[in-house]
Amino acid sequence: RRTARAEAEWRAPGVEGDGDAGPPPGAGSRFALRRVSVAATAVRFEQSELERGGFVGTRFGQLMGNGDLIVRYARGGRLPSTGAFGIWGQWRDFRAEGSFTGTRPAVLRAGALFAMEEVRLDSLVRPLGVRVPVRLLAGVRLDRARVAPLDSTETRLLRGVRTRDFRAVTGSVGLAVEPRPGVTVGATAARAFRPPAIEELYSAGPHLATYAYEIGNPDLRAERGAGLDLFARVERPRLTGEAALFAMRVADFIYQRPLVDAATGLPVRDPRLGRYNVYQAAQADARLVGAEGRVQLALAPTRAPGLALEAVASWVRGTRVDPLEGSATAASGAAGVSGGADAPLPAMPPLRGRLALRRERPRWGASLGVEGALRQGRVPPVPGALSGAAARATCVPAGRATAGGQVEAALLPAEFCPTPGWLLVDVSLSRRLLVAGRLHALTLAVDNLLDTEWRDHLWRAKQVAPQPGRNVRLLYRVTL
Repeated sequence: RRTARAEAEWRAPGVEGDGDAGPPPGAGSRFALRRVSVAATAVRFEQSELERGGFVGTRFGQLMGNGDLIVRYARGGRLPSTGAFGIWGQWRDFRAEGSFTGTRPAVLRAGALFAMEEVRLDSLVRPLGVRVPVRLLAGVRLDRARVAPLDSTETRLLRGVRTRDFRAVTGSVGLAVEPRPGVTVGATAARAFRPPAIEELYSAGPHLATYAYEIGNPDLRAERGAGLDLFARVERPRLTGEAALFAMRVADFIYQRPLVDAATGLPVRDPRLGRYNVYQAAQADARLVGAEGRVQLALAPTRAPGLALEAVASWVRGTRVDPLEGSATAASGAAGVSGGADAPLPAMPPLRGRLALRRERPRWGASLGVEGALRQGRVPPVPGALSGAAARATCVPAGRATAGGQVEAALLPAEFCPTPGWLLVDVSLSRRLLVAGRLHALTLAVDNLLDTEWRDHLWRAKQVAPQPGRNVRLLYRVTL
Protein backbone atom coordinates (compact mmCIF):
# COMPACT_ATOMS: atom_id res chain seq x y z
CA ARG A 1 0.00 0.00 0.00
CA ARG A 2 1.40 3.36 -1.05
CA THR A 3 -0.39 6.56 -0.10
CA ALA A 4 0.30 10.16 -1.02
CA ARG A 5 -1.63 13.15 0.29
CA ALA A 6 -1.35 16.87 -0.42
CA GLU A 7 -3.12 19.75 1.31
CA ALA A 8 -3.11 23.51 0.84
CA GLU A 9 -5.05 26.27 2.56
CA TRP A 10 -5.51 30.01 2.36
CA ARG A 11 -6.70 31.88 5.45
CA ALA A 12 -8.05 35.38 5.72
CA PRO A 13 -6.17 37.76 8.05
CA GLY A 14 -7.20 37.17 11.66
CA VAL A 15 -8.44 33.61 11.13
CA GLU A 16 -6.47 31.21 13.31
CA GLY A 17 -6.29 27.41 13.09
CA ASP A 18 -9.64 25.83 12.26
CA GLY A 19 -11.61 28.86 13.39
CA ASP A 20 -14.19 30.60 11.20
CA ALA A 21 -14.70 33.87 13.06
CA GLY A 22 -17.41 36.14 11.69
CA PRO A 23 -16.83 39.42 9.88
CA PRO A 24 -15.16 42.19 11.88
CA PRO A 25 -17.36 44.78 13.66
CA GLY A 26 -19.00 47.22 11.31
CA ALA A 27 -18.91 44.88 8.34
CA GLY A 28 -22.72 44.90 8.11
CA SER A 29 -24.05 42.17 5.85
CA ARG A 30 -20.82 41.90 3.88
CA PHE A 31 -19.88 38.46 2.63
CA ALA A 32 -16.37 37.59 3.81
CA LEU A 33 -14.19 34.65 2.78
CA ARG A 34 -12.54 32.94 5.72
CA ARG A 35 -10.67 29.93 4.34
CA VAL A 36 -10.15 28.11 1.06
CA SER A 37 -8.72 24.60 1.34
CA VAL A 38 -7.73 21.98 -1.22
CA ALA A 39 -6.87 18.36 -0.41
CA ALA A 40 -6.08 15.33 -2.57
CA THR A 41 -5.19 11.71 -1.79
CA ALA A 42 -3.83 8.97 -4.05
CA VAL A 43 -3.60 5.29 -3.04
CA ARG A 44 -2.01 2.33 -4.80
CA PHE A 45 -2.83 -1.04 -3.23
CA GLU A 46 -1.58 -4.48 -4.27
CA GLN A 47 -2.26 -7.84 -2.64
CA SER A 48 -1.18 -11.32 -3.67
CA GLU A 49 -2.72 -14.37 -2.00
CA LEU A 50 -0.58 -17.50 -1.89
CA GLU A 51 -2.02 -20.97 -2.27
CA ARG A 52 -0.55 -24.19 -0.91
CA GLY A 53 2.67 -24.82 -2.80
CA GLY A 54 3.68 -21.16 -2.73
CA PHE A 55 2.13 -20.02 -6.01
CA VAL A 56 -0.02 -16.90 -6.36
CA GLY A 57 -3.67 -17.91 -6.60
CA THR A 58 -5.27 -14.47 -6.62
CA ARG A 59 -3.92 -10.97 -7.12
CA PHE A 60 -5.80 -7.78 -6.29
CA GLY A 61 -4.86 -4.25 -7.29
CA GLN A 62 -6.50 -0.91 -6.71
CA LEU A 63 -5.73 2.64 -7.76
CA MET A 64 -7.82 5.25 -5.96
CA GLY A 65 -7.82 9.01 -5.86
CA ASN A 66 -10.09 11.54 -4.21
CA GLY A 67 -10.01 15.24 -3.53
CA ASP A 68 -12.07 18.22 -2.52
CA LEU A 69 -12.14 22.00 -2.69
CA ILE A 70 -13.90 23.75 0.21
CA VAL A 71 -14.61 27.45 0.53
CA ARG A 72 -15.59 28.69 4.01
CA TYR A 73 -17.20 32.05 4.55
CA ALA A 74 -19.03 34.26 7.04
CA ARG A 75 -21.80 36.83 6.73
CA GLY A 76 -22.80 39.63 9.06
CA GLY A 77 -26.08 41.47 9.35
CA ARG A 78 -29.22 40.80 11.34
CA LEU A 79 -28.85 37.05 10.88
CA PRO A 80 -25.08 36.38 10.96
CA SER A 81 -23.95 33.03 9.66
CA THR A 82 -20.99 30.87 8.74
CA GLY A 83 -20.99 28.34 5.95
CA ALA A 84 -19.11 26.44 3.29
CA PHE A 85 -19.53 25.21 -0.26
CA GLY A 86 -17.36 23.05 -2.43
CA ILE A 87 -16.81 20.14 -4.75
CA TRP A 88 -15.69 16.56 -4.10
CA GLY A 89 -14.57 13.82 -6.47
CA GLN A 90 -13.43 10.19 -6.34
CA TRP A 91 -11.97 7.71 -8.81
CA ARG A 92 -11.41 4.02 -8.08
CA ASP A 93 -9.93 1.46 -10.47
CA PHE A 94 -10.23 -2.05 -9.02
CA ARG A 95 -8.62 -5.10 -10.67
CA ALA A 96 -8.65 -8.78 -9.73
CA GLU A 97 -6.97 -11.67 -11.51
CA GLY A 98 -6.13 -15.25 -10.77
CA SER A 99 -7.50 -18.77 -10.93
CA PHE A 100 -10.69 -18.09 -8.99
CA THR A 101 -11.42 -14.46 -8.11
CA GLY A 102 -14.69 -13.37 -6.59
CA THR A 103 -14.80 -9.71 -7.61
CA ARG A 104 -14.98 -8.31 -11.14
CA PRO A 105 -12.63 -5.50 -12.18
CA ALA A 106 -14.47 -2.20 -12.46
CA VAL A 107 -13.97 1.57 -12.42
CA LEU A 108 -15.92 3.91 -10.15
CA ARG A 109 -16.19 7.64 -10.87
CA ALA A 110 -18.10 9.80 -8.42
CA GLY A 111 -18.48 13.49 -7.72
CA ALA A 112 -20.55 15.87 -5.65
CA LEU A 113 -21.37 19.55 -5.19
CA PHE A 114 -22.34 20.63 -1.69
CA ALA A 115 -23.16 23.64 0.44
CA MET A 116 -23.92 24.10 4.14
CA GLU A 117 -24.68 27.03 6.42
CA GLU A 118 -25.18 27.75 10.12
CA VAL A 119 -27.37 30.80 10.80
CA ARG A 120 -27.74 32.48 14.19
CA LEU A 121 -31.43 33.18 14.89
CA ASP A 122 -30.99 35.11 18.15
CA SER A 123 -32.48 38.33 16.76
CA LEU A 124 -35.58 36.47 15.56
CA VAL A 125 -36.31 34.46 18.70
CA ARG A 126 -35.50 37.15 21.25
CA PRO A 127 -38.86 38.99 20.69
CA LEU A 128 -40.53 35.64 21.46
CA GLY A 129 -38.96 35.54 24.91
CA VAL A 130 -36.17 33.10 24.00
CA ARG A 131 -32.96 34.40 25.59
CA VAL A 132 -30.59 31.58 24.65
CA PRO A 133 -28.58 31.12 21.44
CA VAL A 134 -30.50 29.36 18.65
CA ARG A 135 -28.90 28.25 15.37
CA LEU A 136 -30.38 26.96 12.11
CA LEU A 137 -28.28 24.28 10.39
CA ALA A 138 -28.88 23.44 6.72
CA GLY A 139 -27.06 21.65 3.94
CA VAL A 140 -27.64 20.37 0.42
CA ARG A 141 -25.62 17.98 -1.77
CA LEU A 142 -25.81 16.84 -5.41
CA ASP A 143 -24.20 13.43 -6.03
CA ARG A 144 -23.46 11.52 -9.20
CA ALA A 145 -21.68 8.17 -9.58
CA ARG A 146 -20.89 5.83 -12.47
CA VAL A 147 -19.71 2.22 -12.04
CA ALA A 148 -18.32 0.59 -15.21
CA PRO A 149 -17.35 -3.12 -15.24
CA LEU A 150 -14.19 -4.04 -17.14
CA ASP A 151 -15.35 -7.64 -17.56
CA SER A 152 -18.93 -8.14 -18.81
CA THR A 153 -18.80 -11.94 -18.92
CA GLU A 154 -22.01 -13.45 -17.55
CA THR A 155 -22.30 -16.64 -15.50
CA ARG A 156 -25.09 -18.96 -14.47
CA LEU A 157 -25.68 -16.87 -11.34
CA LEU A 158 -24.71 -13.38 -12.60
CA ARG A 159 -26.67 -11.84 -15.46
CA GLY A 160 -27.09 -8.37 -16.92
CA VAL A 161 -23.56 -7.08 -16.24
CA ARG A 162 -23.47 -3.47 -17.46
CA THR A 163 -22.46 0.10 -16.59
CA ARG A 164 -24.66 1.74 -13.97
CA ASP A 165 -25.29 5.44 -13.28
CA PHE A 166 -26.63 6.89 -10.03
CA ARG A 167 -27.54 10.44 -9.03
CA ALA A 168 -29.41 12.10 -6.20
CA VAL A 169 -30.05 15.37 -4.38
CA THR A 170 -29.84 15.08 -0.60
CA GLY A 171 -29.88 17.52 2.25
CA SER A 172 -30.55 18.21 5.89
CA VAL A 173 -32.05 20.90 8.10
CA GLY A 174 -31.90 21.24 11.87
CA LEU A 175 -32.05 23.45 14.93
CA ALA A 176 -29.51 23.72 17.75
CA VAL A 177 -30.23 25.45 21.06
CA GLU A 178 -27.73 26.32 23.80
CA PRO A 179 -29.84 26.40 27.01
CA ARG A 180 -26.73 27.12 29.09
CA PRO A 181 -23.06 27.73 28.33
CA GLY A 182 -21.37 24.55 27.15
CA VAL A 183 -24.63 22.61 26.63
CA THR A 184 -26.22 22.21 23.18
CA VAL A 185 -29.33 20.26 22.23
CA GLY A 186 -31.01 19.97 18.88
CA ALA A 187 -32.66 17.96 16.12
CA THR A 188 -31.85 17.31 12.47
CA ALA A 189 -33.96 15.91 9.63
CA ALA A 190 -32.00 14.53 6.69
CA ARG A 191 -32.32 12.69 3.41
CA ALA A 192 -29.45 10.32 2.54
CA PHE A 193 -28.22 8.42 -0.52
CA ARG A 194 -25.74 5.57 -1.13
CA PRO A 195 -25.02 3.94 -4.50
CA PRO A 196 -24.16 0.21 -4.60
CA ALA A 197 -20.48 -0.67 -4.27
CA ILE A 198 -18.53 -2.47 -7.01
CA GLU A 199 -18.58 -5.69 -4.96
CA GLU A 200 -22.36 -5.51 -4.47
CA LEU A 201 -22.95 -5.13 -8.21
CA TYR A 202 -20.48 -7.51 -9.85
CA SER A 203 -19.12 -10.11 -7.40
CA ALA A 204 -19.14 -13.67 -8.68
CA GLY A 205 -16.97 -15.92 -6.55
CA PRO A 206 -15.55 -16.70 -3.10
CA HIS A 207 -14.84 -14.03 -0.51
CA LEU A 208 -12.74 -15.95 1.99
CA ALA A 209 -12.52 -13.09 4.49
CA THR A 210 -16.28 -13.35 5.03
CA TYR A 211 -16.48 -17.15 4.67
CA ALA A 212 -18.92 -16.80 1.78
CA TYR A 213 -19.36 -17.19 -1.95
CA GLU A 214 -20.81 -13.83 -3.04
CA ILE A 215 -22.93 -13.08 -6.08
CA GLY A 216 -23.54 -9.48 -7.09
CA ASN A 217 -26.70 -7.98 -8.51
CA PRO A 218 -26.24 -5.56 -11.45
CA ASP A 219 -29.89 -4.47 -11.08
CA LEU A 220 -29.44 -2.93 -7.62
CA ARG A 221 -30.87 0.53 -7.04
CA ALA A 222 -29.26 3.17 -4.84
CA GLU A 223 -30.24 3.26 -1.18
CA ARG A 224 -32.33 6.32 -0.28
CA GLY A 225 -33.21 7.18 3.29
CA ALA A 226 -35.00 9.83 5.32
CA GLY A 227 -34.44 10.18 9.03
CA LEU A 228 -34.50 12.25 12.18
CA ASP A 229 -31.69 12.74 14.72
CA LEU A 230 -31.95 14.14 18.25
CA PHE A 231 -28.63 15.12 19.81
CA ALA A 232 -27.07 16.69 22.88
CA ARG A 233 -23.50 17.89 23.47
CA VAL A 234 -21.79 18.96 26.68
CA GLU A 235 -18.44 20.77 26.90
CA ARG A 236 -17.66 21.67 30.50
CA PRO A 237 -14.31 21.95 32.33
CA ARG A 238 -14.59 18.46 33.84
CA LEU A 239 -17.18 16.83 31.61
CA THR A 240 -17.39 16.47 27.83
CA GLY A 241 -19.72 14.20 25.92
CA GLU A 242 -22.38 13.77 23.32
CA ALA A 243 -25.39 11.55 22.78
CA ALA A 244 -27.72 10.98 19.84
CA LEU A 245 -30.92 9.13 19.03
CA PHE A 246 -31.83 8.42 15.42
CA ALA A 247 -34.59 6.86 13.36
CA MET A 248 -34.38 6.32 9.59
CA ARG A 249 -36.51 4.75 6.89
CA VAL A 250 -34.36 3.36 4.06
CA ALA A 251 -35.80 2.46 0.69
CA ASP A 252 -33.95 -0.34 -1.15
CA PHE A 253 -31.64 -1.19 1.75
CA ILE A 254 -28.86 -3.43 0.37
CA TYR A 255 -27.99 -6.63 2.22
CA GLN A 256 -26.61 -10.08 1.45
CA ARG A 257 -29.15 -12.93 1.40
CA PRO A 258 -28.18 -16.63 1.55
CA LEU A 259 -29.49 -18.87 -1.22
CA VAL A 260 -31.28 -22.15 -0.56
CA ASP A 261 -31.50 -25.19 -2.80
CA ALA A 262 -35.16 -25.58 -3.72
CA ALA A 263 -34.86 -29.37 -3.97
CA THR A 264 -33.06 -30.19 -0.70
CA GLY A 265 -33.96 -27.18 1.42
CA LEU A 266 -30.31 -26.80 2.43
CA PRO A 267 -28.08 -23.76 1.94
CA VAL A 268 -26.49 -23.56 -1.51
CA ARG A 269 -22.73 -24.16 -1.28
CA ASP A 270 -19.99 -22.82 -3.54
CA PRO A 271 -19.51 -24.85 -6.74
CA ARG A 272 -15.77 -25.30 -6.28
CA LEU A 273 -15.24 -26.70 -2.77
CA GLY A 274 -18.79 -27.07 -1.45
CA ARG A 275 -17.66 -25.33 1.74
CA TYR A 276 -19.00 -21.77 1.69
CA ASN A 277 -22.63 -20.64 1.71
CA VAL A 278 -23.66 -18.68 -1.39
CA TYR A 279 -24.97 -15.15 -0.89
CA GLN A 280 -26.52 -12.73 -3.35
CA ALA A 281 -26.99 -8.97 -2.97
CA ALA A 282 -30.66 -8.09 -2.51
CA GLN A 283 -32.79 -5.13 -1.43
CA ALA A 284 -35.71 -4.43 0.85
CA ASP A 285 -37.23 -1.40 2.54
CA ALA A 286 -35.98 -1.12 6.10
CA ARG A 287 -36.40 0.84 9.32
CA LEU A 288 -33.36 1.62 11.48
CA VAL A 289 -33.47 3.09 14.97
CA GLY A 290 -30.59 3.45 17.37
CA ALA A 291 -28.55 5.47 19.80
CA GLU A 292 -24.92 6.24 20.52
CA GLY A 293 -23.09 8.20 23.13
CA ARG A 294 -19.67 9.18 24.44
CA VAL A 295 -18.65 10.81 27.73
CA GLN A 296 -15.36 11.73 29.39
CA LEU A 297 -15.21 12.77 33.04
CA ALA A 298 -12.13 14.18 34.77
CA LEU A 299 -11.77 12.56 38.21
CA ALA A 300 -10.20 14.53 41.06
CA PRO A 301 -8.39 17.02 38.79
CA THR A 302 -6.65 18.60 41.79
CA ARG A 303 -5.47 15.50 43.62
CA ALA A 304 -4.96 13.27 40.56
CA PRO A 305 -4.47 15.43 37.47
CA GLY A 306 -4.84 13.58 34.18
CA LEU A 307 -7.12 10.89 35.63
CA ALA A 308 -10.25 10.44 33.50
CA LEU A 309 -13.11 8.00 33.02
CA GLU A 310 -14.28 7.40 29.45
CA ALA A 311 -17.39 5.58 28.28
CA VAL A 312 -18.84 4.92 24.82
CA ALA A 313 -21.89 2.90 23.80
CA SER A 314 -23.87 2.23 20.62
CA TRP A 315 -27.04 0.36 19.72
CA VAL A 316 -29.01 -0.15 16.52
CA ARG A 317 -32.17 -2.07 15.67
CA GLY A 318 -32.91 -2.91 12.04
CA THR A 319 -36.27 -4.18 10.80
CA ARG A 320 -37.41 -5.14 7.35
CA VAL A 321 -40.66 -3.40 6.37
CA ASP A 322 -40.94 -4.71 2.81
CA PRO A 323 -43.10 -7.89 2.82
CA LEU A 324 -41.82 -9.13 -0.55
CA GLU A 325 -39.34 -11.99 -0.69
CA GLY A 326 -36.22 -11.72 -2.83
CA SER A 327 -36.70 -13.06 -6.34
CA ALA A 328 -35.79 -16.68 -7.01
CA THR A 329 -32.64 -17.49 -8.90
CA ALA A 330 -34.38 -19.65 -11.46
CA ALA A 331 -31.25 -20.47 -13.44
CA SER A 332 -29.79 -22.38 -10.52
CA GLY A 333 -32.93 -23.68 -8.90
CA ALA A 334 -32.12 -21.63 -5.80
CA ALA A 335 -34.21 -19.12 -3.94
CA GLY A 336 -33.23 -16.28 -1.66
CA VAL A 337 -34.43 -16.27 1.93
CA SER A 338 -34.57 -13.19 4.08
CA GLY A 339 -37.81 -13.21 6.08
CA GLY A 340 -40.96 -11.16 5.51
CA ALA A 341 -42.28 -7.84 6.77
CA ASP A 342 -41.29 -6.85 10.34
CA ALA A 343 -38.51 -9.46 10.34
CA PRO A 344 -35.15 -8.44 11.82
CA LEU A 345 -32.55 -7.35 9.29
CA PRO A 346 -29.51 -9.62 9.09
CA ALA A 347 -26.09 -8.56 10.38
CA MET A 348 -27.29 -5.99 12.90
CA PRO A 349 -24.78 -5.40 15.74
CA PRO A 350 -25.86 -5.90 19.36
CA LEU A 351 -25.68 -3.28 22.09
CA ARG A 352 -22.00 -2.77 22.80
CA GLY A 353 -19.89 -0.39 24.82
CA ARG A 354 -16.54 0.37 26.38
CA LEU A 355 -15.50 1.76 29.77
CA ALA A 356 -11.92 2.88 30.38
CA LEU A 357 -9.97 4.49 33.19
CA ARG A 358 -7.01 6.54 31.96
CA ARG A 359 -4.20 8.51 33.57
CA GLU A 360 -2.07 10.73 31.37
CA ARG A 361 0.97 12.59 32.68
CA PRO A 362 3.75 14.38 30.76
CA ARG A 363 6.19 11.45 31.15
CA TRP A 364 3.89 8.42 31.39
CA GLY A 365 0.38 7.12 30.80
CA ALA A 366 -1.70 4.11 31.75
CA SER A 367 -5.14 2.74 31.01
CA LEU A 368 -7.44 -0.08 32.02
CA GLY A 369 -10.42 -0.78 29.81
CA VAL A 370 -13.41 -3.10 29.62
CA GLU A 371 -15.25 -3.65 26.33
CA GLY A 372 -18.28 -5.83 25.81
CA ALA A 373 -21.46 -6.61 23.93
CA LEU A 374 -24.78 -8.15 24.91
CA ARG A 375 -26.11 -11.34 23.39
CA GLN A 376 -27.62 -10.77 19.97
CA GLY A 377 -30.64 -13.03 19.74
CA ARG A 378 -32.68 -10.80 17.43
CA VAL A 379 -31.94 -12.56 14.16
CA PRO A 380 -34.12 -13.29 11.13
CA PRO A 381 -36.28 -16.42 11.58
CA VAL A 382 -35.20 -19.54 9.71
CA PRO A 383 -37.66 -19.29 6.83
CA GLY A 384 -39.21 -21.38 4.09
CA ALA A 385 -37.22 -24.28 2.77
CA LEU A 386 -34.52 -23.91 5.40
CA SER A 387 -36.92 -24.49 8.28
CA GLY A 388 -38.07 -27.70 6.61
CA ALA A 389 -34.46 -28.89 6.63
CA ALA A 390 -33.75 -27.79 10.19
CA ALA A 391 -33.04 -31.36 11.22
CA ARG A 392 -30.09 -31.36 8.83
CA ALA A 393 -28.87 -27.81 9.52
CA THR A 394 -27.44 -26.35 12.70
CA CYS A 395 -25.64 -23.31 14.09
CA VAL A 396 -23.01 -25.60 15.64
CA PRO A 397 -20.27 -26.98 13.35
CA ALA A 398 -20.18 -30.55 14.62
CA GLY A 399 -20.88 -34.07 13.45
CA ARG A 400 -24.32 -35.59 14.17
CA ALA A 401 -24.77 -39.26 15.04
CA THR A 402 -27.16 -41.27 12.85
CA ALA A 403 -28.02 -44.94 12.41
CA GLY A 404 -25.47 -45.16 9.65
CA GLY A 405 -22.67 -43.53 11.66
CA GLN A 406 -21.28 -40.00 11.86
CA VAL A 407 -22.31 -37.41 9.28
CA GLU A 408 -21.54 -33.73 9.15
CA ALA A 409 -24.53 -31.49 9.83
CA ALA A 410 -25.03 -28.60 7.41
CA LEU A 411 -24.22 -25.19 8.87
CA LEU A 412 -27.01 -22.65 8.87
CA PRO A 413 -25.98 -19.27 7.43
CA ALA A 414 -24.60 -17.09 10.23
CA GLU A 415 -27.41 -14.54 9.82
CA PHE A 416 -29.87 -17.00 11.39
CA CYS A 417 -27.68 -17.85 14.40
CA PRO A 418 -27.67 -15.89 17.70
CA THR A 419 -24.34 -14.80 19.16
CA PRO A 420 -23.54 -14.88 22.90
CA GLY A 421 -22.39 -11.76 24.69
CA TRP A 422 -18.76 -11.15 25.59
CA LEU A 423 -16.57 -9.03 27.86
CA LEU A 424 -12.90 -8.21 27.24
CA VAL A 425 -10.26 -6.52 29.38
CA ASP A 426 -7.30 -4.56 28.00
CA VAL A 427 -4.44 -2.63 29.61
CA SER A 428 -1.68 -0.34 28.39
CA LEU A 429 1.33 1.45 29.85
CA SER A 430 3.43 4.10 28.12
CA ARG A 431 6.63 5.98 28.89
CA ARG A 432 7.67 9.21 27.17
CA LEU A 433 11.16 10.69 27.03
CA LEU A 434 12.67 13.79 25.43
CA VAL A 435 16.00 12.86 23.85
CA ALA A 436 18.03 15.35 21.78
CA GLY A 437 14.94 17.47 21.24
CA ARG A 438 12.87 14.54 19.95
CA LEU A 439 9.92 12.90 21.70
CA HIS A 440 10.36 9.14 22.20
CA ALA A 441 7.42 7.04 23.36
CA LEU A 442 7.41 3.36 24.37
CA THR A 443 4.00 1.71 24.78
CA LEU A 444 3.16 -1.78 25.99
CA ALA A 445 -0.45 -2.83 25.37
CA VAL A 446 -2.29 -6.09 25.99
CA ASP A 447 -5.65 -6.71 24.29
CA ASN A 448 -8.01 -9.38 25.63
CA LEU A 449 -5.91 -9.74 28.76
CA LEU A 450 -7.88 -12.73 30.08
CA ASP A 451 -7.70 -14.59 26.75
CA THR A 452 -11.49 -14.73 26.53
CA GLU A 453 -13.06 -16.67 23.65
CA TRP A 454 -15.57 -14.41 21.87
CA ARG A 455 -17.34 -14.24 18.55
CA ASP A 456 -18.31 -11.27 16.40
CA HIS A 457 -21.98 -11.30 15.45
CA LEU A 458 -21.25 -9.57 12.13
CA TRP A 459 -18.72 -12.14 10.89
CA ARG A 460 -20.10 -14.97 8.76
CA ALA A 461 -17.37 -17.33 9.98
CA LYS A 462 -18.34 -16.89 13.63
CA GLN A 463 -19.55 -20.51 13.89
CA VAL A 464 -16.22 -21.96 12.85
CA ALA A 465 -13.69 -19.45 14.20
CA PRO A 466 -13.63 -17.14 17.23
CA GLN A 467 -12.05 -13.69 17.29
CA PRO A 468 -8.40 -13.17 18.36
CA GLY A 469 -7.35 -14.12 21.86
CA ARG A 470 -4.72 -12.38 23.97
CA ASN A 471 -2.59 -9.99 21.91
CA VAL A 472 0.55 -8.23 23.18
CA ARG A 473 1.91 -5.19 21.34
CA LEU A 474 5.12 -3.24 21.96
CA LEU A 475 5.30 0.08 20.10
CA TYR A 476 8.25 2.46 19.92
CA ARG A 477 7.53 5.84 18.33
CA VAL A 478 9.78 8.79 17.60
CA THR A 479 8.29 12.17 16.70
CA LEU A 480 10.59 14.02 14.29
